[in-house]
Amino acid sequence: MKSGPSWFARYWVWAALLIIGAVHLPALGNEFVDFDDDKIFLENETLRRGDVGALGDIFAWDRPTDYRPVRDVSHWIDHLVHGQDPFWAHLHNWLLLLGVVFVVSRLLRRLGIEGGPGLAVLLLAFVHPVQVETIAWVSGRKDLLAGLFLFAACWAFLRFYERPRLQWAVFALALMVLGMFSKGHIVVAPVIFALLALHQHWRKIPCPQPRAVIGLAVGAFALMGLLLPRIATGPANLSAAMKVSTETSLVLTDRLQLPIRYLKNLFWPSDLNHIYMTTAVDTGHWVLAGVSALAALLVFATALWWCKRRDGRGLLLLAACALIVPYLHFRPSTVYLADRYLFCLLPFLAAVVVLSGRRVLRGSGQRVGVTVVVTLILSGISLQAHGAWSDSTSLWTRMTEVYPESDWGYDRLGRRLYAQKKFEEAAGAFLAAASLDPKDSRHLNNAAAAAMALGHNQAAIEWLRKSLLVDPNNRAARRNLRKLGAL
Repeated sequence: MKSGPSWFARYWVWAALLIIGAVHLPALGNEFVDFDDDKIFLENETLRRGDVGALGDIFAWDRPTDYRPVRDVSHWIDHLVHGQDPFWAHLHNWLLLLGVVFVVSRLLRRLGIEGGPGLAVLLLAFVHPVQVETIAWVSGRKDLLAGLFLFAACWAFLRFYERPRLQWAVFALALMVLGMFSKGHIVVAPVIFALLALHQHWRKIPCPQPRAVIGLAVGAFALMGLLLPRIATGPANLSAAMKVSTETSLVLTDRLQLPIRYLKNLFWPSDLNHIYMTTAVDTGHWVLAGVSALAALLVFATALWWCKRRDGRGLLLLAACALIVPYLHFRPSTVYLADRYLFCLLPFLAAVVVLSGRRVLRGSGQRVGVTVVVTLILSGISLQAHGAWSDSTSLWTRMTEVYPESDWGYDRLGRRLYAQKKFEEAAGAFLAAASLDPKDSRHLNNAAAAAMALGHNQAAIEWLRKSLLVDPNNRAARRNLRKLGAL
C-alpha cells in the first residue's frame, strides 16, 4: 500500500509563508524614517495628487529623475487609500513580501526544488536578516516590487519553455519590463532567463520548440537594450567634491572589496547597518581588495566547474552573480553597499546552499535539525535588525553604533533629536560629528543651535566662533551670532 505525500510535500509553502510572515511582522509597527521616506514618499508632490493625471507625470519618458514609475504608482496608491499612515504603508510592504515568497515557491517547483528542500530555501532566503531593510523601510518598496516581477517573469519563462504559447511569452516580457520599471537593476533578467532554460535542459525537461525559447531570450535581450538608456539615467547622488574625495568616491579598490563585503554580510550578519561607506585607502584597504578579488574568482570558478559537470548549482550560482553585477557601482552613488541589494539574488544563492547541504547531510533528521537551528538563529538576528528600523532615532543610533566613524550618521541623529526637542542629546551628537569631521563647520553651528535652545548661550557663542574659524562664509553661524549679539 502506497503512503500519501509527506507533510513537507503538502504544506511546505504554507509553512514558509507563516514563518517568514511572523518573523517580519514587527515591521508593521514602524514609523516613517528620514532616510529617503521623506523625499520619495512624504514630500513627493506628484504622489500627493489624487487625480489620474498624476499617472501621466509618473510615466513621462522625459522625467528628469530616476525612472521607477511602478514604484511611484505603488506609493501613489498608498496616498489614495490611506494617505500617509505608516502602518498601512508597511502592511503593503509585508503583503508584497508574502507575494514574493509565494512566487519564488512556484519558481522552485519548476526547478525541481520543493518539499523539505524548498522550505529550507525559502526560509534561508527570506528569514535572513539582510532582507529586513527591504521590508522594514517603506522606501524598500522598489526592491519588493522588482523581486516580485523578476521571479514571476522567470516562472512565466519556464512555462513557455515547457509549453510555448504566445501568452506566456508576452507575460514573461511584460513582467520583466514591470520589474525594470520598479528598479533598473532588473536589466539582468534576460541573463537569468538563459541560465534557467539551460538548467531545465540539463534536467532533461522536454522543450517542444527550442528555437522559440531562444527567440524569446533574444527578444528579452533586445528589449532590455531599448530600455537601458532610460532606466540607467538619473541624477547622480554625489556632489562634485564628493566624487573626487577618496573618502566618499568609489575607487577601484573600493569596488574590488564589494564581493567580500557582501559575503561577510551573508555569513556574519550580526552587525548589519543600512549603509556602508568607503574606508580609508591604506595597506589594509589594498589587502582586503586583493582577498575580495580572489574570493570572487573562487566563486566564479566554482560555478564554472559545476557547469562543466552539468550540475545545476553552477547555473543557479551564476544567476546570483549576475544579479549582483549592477551593484558593483559602475556609476557614482552615495551608497557603497546596502543590505537590500541582496534581496533578489538570495533565493538563488540559498538554493545553491541547500542543494549542497543535501549532499553533506545524508539523513533527513540531520537536514531538519540544521534547518530549524539556522532558522532560529537568523530569526533572532532579524528581529534585532527590525528594531533598528522602528523610527529615525533608532535608525541613526544604530548607524553610529555600527559605523562610529561616520560624521554623517551623527549629524542625522542630531537632527532627529533636535526635531524631538531633545536638545542636550542633539548637541552631543553634533559635537561628535564635528570631532569626526572638523572641516565641516555645519556641525558646530548645529551644536550651537541646540545649545541656544537650552539657553546655554556662552557655549553656543564659543562653538559658533570655532565654526567661523573653519568656514568664515558660514552664513548660518553668522546669523546665530547676530541673534546672540556676539558677532
